[in-house]
Amino acid sequence: ELGRAAALHLLGKKEEAIAQISTLLERQPDYAAAYRVRAMLRMETGDVSSALEDLEKYHGLGFGDARSRLARAQCTLKAGRWEEAAEQFQALLDADPGCDEALLGLGMAHLRQHHLEEALALLTRYLDRHPEDAAAQFGQAVALHLAGDAEHAIPIYERLASNPEYGRDSLVNLCAIYRQQKIGDGLLSCSKRLLELDPESAPAREAAA
Repeated sequence: ELGRAAALHLLGKKEEAIAQISTLLERQPDYAAAYRVRAMLRMETGDVSSALEDLEKYHGLGFGDARSRLARAQCTLKAGRWEEAAEQFQALLDADPGCDEALLGLGMAHLRQHHLEEALALLTRYLDRHPEDAAAQFGQAVALHLAGDAEHAIPIYERLASNPEYGRDSLVNLCAIYRQQKIGDGLLSCSKRLLELDPESAPAREAAA
């Protein structure tokens, strides 16, 4: 039945694939591989809490390959359990110092805890290897911003302003910096760009007022 679930996944029928595996697990509740596969599917659908439950069940049954441990750490981070996520990412890096996904995750976990020096060091290391990674760039900019280094945060936010995923948040943060520093031209330009992306944006309307 895992094969049928895989076929459903390939057809884009993720919810049906999850339901297929759930039926299987009702009959075989100790089928470890099924928990792992369902966890990955649930991650794809954005159901982080359920994916995390499946991964913890999988590991509780005595299994735990590197990919599933990484997935568990990523789910733990998304669930807001930042200190626990940092411990998991650190364990992954201790086992494999070349695991760049764990390096990025650890940097983000430290950023969430406002461990800015650690976050910057980790994200900078990651960006040395993956300079075009938008998530890492945004994390680096936020860490610099929070550390009071707006001078170096601004050009990163500006580069990300047209990014589909991080553009809006970058412009919101730029507006905040320009407002704080009383840079009128920058604030006006930033607010106009933000309104183009999000006409209902409260930060942009405040900045443009």
